[in-house]
This record gives sequence, C-alpha cells and structure tokens, in this order.
Amino acid sequence: MTPPARDCAWRRPLIAALFLLGAALRLYDLGGDSLWYDEAASLYQARHSVAPATLLDPDVAAEPPVHPLLVRAWMEAVALAGFPATSPWNDFLLRLLPCLIGMAAMPAFYLLARRLLRDETAALFALALFAISPLPIYYARELRVYSLYVLLAIFATGFMIRALEENRPWQWAGMIGALALLMYSHFFAMWLIFTLNLVFVAVIWRYPHHFWRWTGWNALLMVLIAPAIHRAFVMHAETQLIEIPWYPSPDWKTPFITFKTFFAGFSPAVWAYWPLFLIALGLWAAGFRRARESPIAAAFVALMTWVPPLGCALIWGQASFSFYEHRLFLFSAAAAILGVAWGAATLGRAGLVAIAVLAGLTVPVLADLYAGRLHPIPMHRLAMWDKVDFRAAARHLEDAWRPGDRLLYASHFPAYSMQHYLPRDQVRIGWSLDDQDLFIRTMGHEPILRAHGLMPQPKEAAVAGASRIWFLVTEGTTFAWRPDTERIAAWLDAHYTREAEVAFDGVRLSCYAVR
Repeated sequence: MTPPARDCAWRRPLIAALFLLGAALRLYDLGGDSLWYDEAASLYQARHSVAPATLLDPDVAAEPPVHPLLVRAWMEAVALAGFPATSPWNDFLLRLLPCLIGMAAMPAFYLLARRLLRDETAALFALALFAISPLPIYYARELRVYSLYVLLAIFATGFMIRALEENRPWQWAGMIGALALLMYSHFFAMWLIFTLNLVFVAVIWRYPHHFWRWTGWNALLMVLIAPAIHRAFVMHAETQLIEIPWYPSPDWKTPFITFKTFFAGFSPAVWAYWPLFLIALGLWAAGFRRARESPIAAAFVALMTWVPPLGCALIWGQASFSFYEHRLFLFSAAAAILGVAWGAATLGRAGLVAIAVLAGLTVPVLADLYAGRLHPIPMHRLAMWDKVDFRAAARHLEDAWRPGDRLLYASHFPAYSMQHYLPRDQVRIGWSLDDQDLFIRTMGHEPILRAHGLMPQPKEAAVAGASRIWFLVTEGTTFAWRPDTERIAAWLDAHYTREAEVAFDGVRLSCYAVR
C-alpha cells in the first residue's frame, strides 16, 4: 500500500481546530434537557444490576454488562460533586461520560481514516464530517452505550488493519479484545463481527497467508463472547414473542433513510436533508474509482456502510417484530463518512466545495438537534423520543410534596426518569389488571417489567392509602401513546377534587385531594 502523505505545517493546527469544534458541538448545552426514558434506564440498571451474578441475568438486566458497570463507577464519581438530582449540572456531569468518549472517538477516527484511506486530504475531510455530523453528536450527548460502541469499533477496525499489514500478536489480540468488549457492551456487535469477517473474505486474495491466523483468533473470540451470544439469541427470541409492534417494519427504502440520517440526524428540514443525502451518496460512490489501489478500504467502506442496515432491513422486515433503529448503525455512519471523504478527496477542488456545501447544509439540521425538533414520520425517527421536562416537574413536586402524597402516571415512559429525579412514592396506574397483560404483550420480558416497577397497577390499588395524588401526563410527538390516560384522568376527576394543575415542557401535573 502507498504510505500516508507526508506531514504539512498546517495539518496539526487544522486537526486541533476540528477537534475543538467537534468538542464544542458535543458539549454545548449538555445538561439542558432532562434525562429521558433510555438514559434514566441506564442509571436504573447501573444501580440495580451491578452484582456479577445479575449482569447477564435475563430476569434483571436487558443489556450487556460493560456499560452499566462503567455508568455505575461514573455515577459514584459524579455524586462527589454534591449536586441534587434535579440540578442541570448533575445531568451535565452524568452525560459528560458519553461526551468524553465521543470526543475521544474523533482523533481515533482520524487515525483510522489516515491508515485505511492512505490519503491525508481524505482523512481530514473524514475528521471534519465526523466532528459536525448530527448522528455522532447526538449520541455523544446521550447517557447510553452508543458513543462507547463507536470508539470500540474504531479500535477493533484499526487493530484489524494493522494486524493484516504487520502481523504482530498484540495487534491480533487488540482486535479480539476490542470486539469482545464490544459484544459485552451491545449485542448488535454481532453485526460488526460478521461484517469484518466479510471484509476479510473480500480481501483474502491479498492476505491468503493470514487465513488460519484469522480463523484461530476468531475462534478465540467466539469462546470469549459465547455467553453474550447466547443471551443475544435469547433476547431476540423473547422479542419475537411481542404481539404489538413498536415500530413500522423496514422496507427497501429504510436503509436509504438510515443513510440520510447518518448526515442529517432526525431533522424535519426536508429542504436540507435531501441535498445532504444526494451529495453524500454521490461522493460515497465517487470514492470507488480508487478501489483497485485500495481494495481493503473499498471493501471496508462498502460492506460496513451497507451490510448491517440492509441485513437488518431484510431480517426484521420479515419478522413479526422489528427492532430496526437508526442508532444501531452508528458505526455504519462512520464508514459512510469515510466513503464520502474518500470520494471528495478524489475530486480535487470540486471535492472541497462539496464538503463545504455539506458543512453548510449541516448547520440547520444541527439547529434542529439542539432545539429538539424531530421528523414527524416515525420511520425517519426510529427510537427517538421527545426530551420532555421531567426535571422541572420533579422540582415542582419536591417543593410541593406533603406526607401521604403519591405520584401516578399511566404510561411507563416517565417511570425511570421520575424514579431518578424524585425518589418518593410513585406508581404506574392502569385501569384494571387487564392492562398488565396488554403491557406484557406490548413489551415482553415480563420479569424485567416487574423487577423494574414498570407494571401498571389497577386504579383502586394505585390510589389506596394516599391522601393526595399527583397525576403526570406526557405530551408530544412520541408520548402521544398514552394508554388509558384520558379515561383515568376522567375517573380521578369524578372521584376526587382537583386542587391544582401545572404544565411544563411536554409534561402536565394535576393535583387531587383524596381525603
């Protein structure tokens, strides 16, 4: 392969500037929004699933163990700062964990681009796009596993490339170690492992002497991750028992929507995301004019960009329950960025202009990201929900709380967030015991639903023993699903006296005197 381009006087200042820009975009207003359902679920699992015996227990933990253990350690460090749970600074510090990991991914991604693409201009373009692209930014600002997933995937790929070229044991061990950590961080890592094996098959003509070495190291990996693979298949089987789908099933268009999401995030700005999609797709295709001189780069970019989303669309499109989410393909987004940067670098000044246009079009979709504006069509915002203001609601409740008060909500969406912000008496209310059966048919994983306190309780039992009731209702794009909320509110109005009502962003609280 051609060695990387020689260093230039302006390269390091430019890299530093791009890193600072990416860091600023990830840090901006980091504590502004409340912790939403998934983020607060991360905190719950970190608190309650830390014993080694529970980390892969399907009745307790829905996720692999690496992220909960990391979050648990981080929570204890954040607690030393002494901020109350309802402080924006506490949320800022909690989210600083994925943010720092996301920031670390930027230089790692640049080094991977430089090694894989063997083109300094392409590597700089890749860093610039990665620094400003909404999807990597979004998940560097969310207390979930996804920024860690991308960083480990970058490490695994970098070790793989070096192992194929230099064949040192520590490089092979680094690849296997990173992939093992990845699998114990998110079960979707199976797709990355599968795709990297496809990459090796695609370039085996170049590295035939590594066949048995590759096979041996991957056999070791399978031994290391066997418990996680078993748990992943068990979870998949449990998921397929769910009778009421959450998401629309993917079709042939869905992977292209995912590709659009790589560069536009969940923005509703049609005028911006169509050009972003078309220009990015055109540049991605242009890079393959250099496929002969860089076959491993071509194989990696092509297969990693498209195999996971196309494979998942094919499998989940035929399944009874689809778990297709755009965020699952965050590392495919990194591969797509590499492809776009590679294509732009082949076009000379025209490529630089194209990158500048992409950057300009990214500004309005970033504005949508910070403003919380989501695409109105569910397929365009799969697994993305409104960040409603649970934190302000919890502060109000804490100030107004009296002995004998109880917080009720009809949907499970507020449960984790309100348990975090308001560790007081609260219950999810339903109409009758039939609601529990409906919830199990909708969510599956009954032991986890019960262990985490998410099951709805019949209305009479939910209010029993309380002297005053606070009823919380969420509103917005995704929180429009509110099972029995209106009927329960009418029942409360008919049986108790409503004393007050207060509204926050996406949250409404009604106070009832019970006796």
